[in-house]
Amino acid sequence: ICLNAISEFKKHNITVANIKEEMNNTKNKYLQTKLNDINIIYESFENQLAGKYIDDTDLLTILSEIIDKTDMFKESLIYIDEFAGFTSQEYKIIKKLLTLAKSVTITVCTNDLNLNSNPDTDIFYSNKTTTSKIIELEENQENIEKVKLEENKRFKNLELQHLEQNLYKNTYTKY
Repeated sequence: ICLNAISEFKKHNITVANIKEEMNNTKNKYLQTKLNDINIIYESFENQLAGKYIDDTDLLTILSEIIDKTDMFKESLIYIDEFAGFTSQEYKIIKKLLTLAKSVTITVCTNDLNLNSNPDTDIFYSNKTTTSKIIELEENQENIEKVKLEENKRFKNLELQHLEQNLYKNTYTKY
């Protein structure tokens, strides 16, 4: 369980220093104690690895720090397909790729880009949030081209199409 927590911290760029800061800023004694426990475990883990090993979850962080030191992606056409969301580490890499590559194409399955929908009833809400974050990464908004495919080639049968359209609706239509 502790390794899972540490892995999640690293994926979302939460460092030992962040936990210490939060521990010092909170007034809730119970939360302070829990954060202190987490901090001791996380810091000990990092100290054991330091200079000897690289944790798998650190690989993307290392990549984001050195990716712009290579010409490997210069003039590249990069395609990222079928993702509903990214970790903080991955967003950092995508941001750098947007500046390094000739073009970056990211496909996200959604019915529109309207974030004003209800997250409890919109099956595409997390995908819309992902799209919004990706758009924020691109500093030069002129480079963003949004393409909506009107014809749905994904569903080969009417049953799946009906399910997608009615899954979280309060007033659904019967098939």
